[in-house]
Amino acid sequence: MILSNADIKPSAEADTVDRALCALAGEECVVLIDDLSPTGAATIVAAARTITTTRMATLIRLGSGFVEIGVDYGIARRLQIPIMAGIDLNDTPTVQGEFSGVGVDATTGVSTGISAADRARTARVIASPNSTSADLRRPGHLLPVLISDLAGRQPESLRTGALALTREATNVPAAVHCELTSPSRDTEMATMHEAFQIARRNRIPAVTLSSIHVLVGKSWGLNSD
Repeated sequence: MILSNADIKPSAEADTVDRALCALAGEECVVLIDDLSPTGAATIVAAARTITTTRMATLIRLGSGFVEIGVDYGIARRLQIPIMAGIDLNDTPTVQGEFSGVGVDATTGVSTGISAADRARTARVIASPNSTSADLRRPGHLLPVLISDLAGRQPESLRTGALALTREATNVPAAVHCELTSPSRDTEMATMHEAFQIARRNRIPAVTLSSIHVLVGKSWGLNSD
């Protein structure tokens, strides 16, 4: 029996944000569930700064294999990661939102760029404050998502929620994430119920997007209480 998202009470199933932050700071993964949307989509998240080959392999194994790295505009400008089409961040510095960037690989320490080891290496290069544009080649196999500061402060999607959570845990606005797939339906993404099951089975903390709203509100002084 596949439970619908309406059958789930996320607040009762979810772990605390503090546990998720500790996991990310300790080089572990977190499952982030969109409890604000009827689709109840979920993604598995790791901190780009410290992601290992093993953690990247976990994202690929439990997810779709379509691995993205969310970064803020500051990192994107410094590393010269362009948006795929239509917008130049250097010409339009006030543009807000989240945009897909051109895929990248690290210029050194990788082979084809597609393996878990290669993509983990590329993620760490992106997250390093010492990296420059010369440390990346384009196009590549790790797919950046460029996220504005305003979008990061008001997370309305799994991408922006993952960035906000990872920034809070590691002080680096760079989050690797991959949407979870259903363990029983080969062509479908995981339901909310399946996402919680995956998290429990793999001993990964699971948190909701609404809890990230609370976290971000406290961090930026946006809450009224």
